[in-house]
Amino acid sequence: MTYTYHTLQDWNGNNAQWPSQVYTESNESGFEIRKLIIHAQGGISFASEGMQQGACYLESAASNPFREPLFEGANSVVTLISQTEFEDTWETLVLQSR
Repeated sequence: MTYTYHTLQDWNGNNAQWPSQVYTESNESGFEIRKLIIHAQGGISFASEGMQQGACYLESAASNPFREPLFEGANSVVTLISQTEFEDTWETLVLQSR
């Protein structure tokens, strides 16, 4: 059985280059399965195996979602969320937008 975990990364900042929120589904090894980015301007981009829209992509190596932000001066908070919250958000923003 494969286990997954889901995170929400909220960005606190006024830089339009940074996303507003990043939802990620990862497997127990830390590889991303699906990712959804809500951009500060209101648009979305997403990625999963065989599906991609916008500038979002899945990391090719295992990652730690609780690592420090990659951008100097960025301030973000990463929290674990339920699978239900992730699925509801994915359904609303990705599947219904197609």
